[in-house]
Amino acid sequence: MADQSNIKESRILYMMDKKIIKPYIEGVPINFEKYRTKIVRDENDNEVLRIDYDPSPGNPQQPGGGLLNRIAQMVEGFLNFKIGDLAGNYIYSVKSLNFFHKKNDFSIMNGNETEEKFKAAHYLMNLAKEKVEITDTGSNPILISEYSGFRKSLEVLDSNGAQVALLHAPIVSMRDRWKLEFNGDCDRYLVLIMAAIMSEFGER
Repeated sequence: MADQSNIKESRILYMMDKKIIKPYIEGVPINFEKYRTKIVRDENDNEVLRIDYDPSPGNPQQPGGGLLNRIAQMVEGFLNFKIGDLAGNYIYSVKSLNFFHKKNDFSIMNGNETEEKFKAAHYLMNLAKEKVEITDTGSNPILISEYSGFRKSLEVLDSNGAQVALLHAPIVSMRDRWKLEFNGDCDRYLVLIMAAIMSEFGER
């Protein structure tokens, strides 16, 4: 397993897409999205965590569905991911519960998906603003970040409104290298989950 004590004490982490060669089967290119992985490095540039995306379809919006429903399931499936150590031992598994809504809900489960630990939501707001919030299973806020899509330094606040992390998003693409700078006592894994959600919605 990842050394969680070291991760908990990390002051700076970096999250980035792992550059991989597009796979082929018998000369036919395979959908690159299904093979995406994000890598997390510490401030000494050592790889310490990985975020693996699950290409399986998301939950159906309604029985039967139609074309838009099938597209929503496919896209929603690409928002499912797991975060864990380099050997594939997962700490959290994140599942998207809906898509094509102003509020997009996520379930944050333990690594083997036997228990829901937290919830997350991404909100599309007015005036080009967005918000990501993590709550406990009783919907009590734990971490929140409200930001403009044009800003590149994103604050993460705890339930008391104190800043616990500052996320530095890339200038060009929201999927490129992120810097996560911690200045408070918070679950680093949950902040990484927030950044991963922001990164994906920044591309869509």
